[in-house]
Amino acid sequence: MFLVVLMYALFALTFPIAKLAMGLISSPLFFLSLRMIFAGCGMTLASNYLYPQRVALSRSDWGLLVASGFFAIFVAFGCEFWALQYVTSIKVNIFYSLSPFMTAVFAYLLDSERLSGKKMLGLLIGFVGMIPLSWDFAGGQSGVLPTSVYDLGLLVSVASAAFAWLIIKRLMNRGFPLLFINGGMTLIGGMLCLGVYLASSGPVIPAIASWSTLLVYMSGLILISNVIGYTMYGSLLRQYSPTFLSFSGFMCPLFGLGYSYLFMQEPVLLLHFVSLACVFAGLLLFYWDERPKKV
Repeated sequence: MFLVVLMYALFALTFPIAKLAMGLISSPLFFLSLRMIFAGCGMTLASNYLYPQRVALSRSDWGLLVASGFFAIFVAFGCEFWALQYVTSIKVNIFYSLSPFMTAVFAYLLDSERLSGKKMLGLLIGFVGMIPLSWDFAGGQSGVLPTSVYDLGLLVSVASAAFAWLIIKRLMNRGFPLLFINGGMTLIGGMLCLGVYLASSGPVIPAIASWSTLLVYMSGLILISNVIGYTMYGSLLRQYSPTFLSFSGFMCPLFGLGYSYLFMQEPVLLLHFVSLACVFAGLLLFYWDERPKKV
């Protein structure tokens, strides 16, 4: 159980680090390009070393790998880092608490998994819990544009990441190692970010306040999220059920509140606790109905 707590404490740390990084660079896409290409190359090399046998990809496998890179990296991280320029890191953290709900919706729509009345009520409560966050005007320039614009971006980010896990699951079911999938999709997503950046801005390096500090933040995100986080999650899946690990993800915004207050001096508002309470209630109702029934 200690490792589960440690994993989500580390995951929560990535949000304020990403927020700090966005304060140093004018282009989220350029930052994501560097981070994901470096991380993708590293994980691909590690996969080739740990799994020396040749991995043969069919045309459909390549399609799934490209799709996972598009949704998990390009769309999910692109929308998240764009929103991070204007909203607080804790707001992004709480939005990602909706991931289990989003996964359930896509599983229902695409895999025909049944949703009971209790689960649908849990989904509704969780989404309603996000509404108070639209009143948060503490996130930088959120007074210039409606916060609903950034909220929409965050919802797209969470939904895209949840949808990507269904694609990743299909690749895993075909026998591909998670490290290979993660490295491939991360590299593809980073190349997509770079391609869009070059198409929109040309071969110009954006304004960067401090290269050294930015590289420290980037290295921290790669180490915590791409290396340690995924490794711990894969290892813990051998000990705990996916349901338990998803439900335990509620600890992430709880740690995030502390990090945001201590390291970012971001205000911790009543509406944050209201949203957390609603999300927790929805998750509890959802997973209470998912427990195996005694016979």
